Amino acid sequence: MQVAQGQLDNALKSFQAYLAIAERLARLDPSNAQWQRDVDISRRRVAEVTRQMAAD
Repeated sequence: MQVAQGQLDNALKSFQAYLAIAERLARLDPSNAQWQRDVDISRRRVAEVTRQMAAD
């Protein structure tokens, strides 16, 4: 929602916070495929927003 509204700074902070949580969970259980996937998706979202911010 924040990305769609152009609030890229807030979106980046939100995605980074979620990434930190996902990484902690993934470290707790490396065999949990869903948590590993969540880390990957979170990293992609952080990268996408970072690219958008750099383009502006």
